[in-house]
Amino acid sequence: CAPATNRGADGNGRSAARLSVVDGDGHPLVPNEGMPRFDGQNGRVYFYSSGTITLDVPAGPVTVRAVRGLATPEVSATVTVRPGETATASLALQPLWEAQRAGWYSADHHFHLNYGGQFALAPGDLAPLLQGEDLDVATPMLANLHNRFEDQPLFDWKSLGDGPLVTWAQEVRSHFLGHVGLLSTNTLFWPWVWGPGYETYGRDDRTNAEPIAFGRAQGGAGYYVHPVSGTRTPFTAAGMNVLPVALIADGVHGNIDLLEIVCLWSNSVGSAELWYRLLN
Repeated sequence: CAPATNRGADGNGRSAARLSVVDGDGHPLVPNEGMPRFDGQNGRVYFYSSGTITLDVPAGPVTVRAVRGLATPEVSATVTVRPGETATASLALQPLWEAQRAGWYSADHHFHLNYGGQFALAPGDLAPLLQGEDLDVATPMLANLHNRFEDQPLFDWKSLGDGPLVTWAQEVRSHFLGHVGLLSTNTLFWPWVWGPGYETYGRDDRTNAEPIAFGRAQGGAGYYVHPVSGTRTPFTAAGMNVLPVALIADGVHGNIDLLEIVCLWSNSVGSAELWYRLLN
């Protein structure tokens, strides 16, 4: 994949990208190495390429789709592969907006390196993903499954040298009060979970203001994650029922440093409605 600019490109001007490849019947095609992923929102199987990748594919038409981050429109190409021959698809990615040139950094503050399952990833495994998504900063959250805490031994790991900045965040589950994230802290907040229905600390009674103050005391930030789920209209009689109980109170008292707008587990339109209401 050839980018319009050389940011993140190799010596030949090729850039990392997220790729989705299918044969003529729509079956996904993946490389022999690396980790293919499944996007539950659009049903696509995808993987990351550092700029050039070779696949073994069945003869016939093969369609390649590529994208790099949120600001680059998807491009695609279809080539016909003949038996025993090689076909090449070259795609040029043209970003609509470049964060660094505008004085910003692109970042993802809510994803989990490991959330159970069969594969255990190390922080270094994030490099292809961060490059393919055009991210400057990534703060993977220690996954909190309310009965076990994933990746806790890795909390002190930080990226060094060139490339995207990677440091950890912590997810704190306070049941119906709303889940919060602690960003850029040096020590972990305990307990990670409390409230009715949890196996441990089920009778614990505290507010979200406590972990947020804990993070601020270390020079970090506290924020509400996936604040509006399942509705585009949170400020209706039914929509108000999905708002975290403590979020409005914390907003009034100035306890919210950040608010997560776009997340797999929430409605981005409803979250934006909440964000602008708080700004006003």
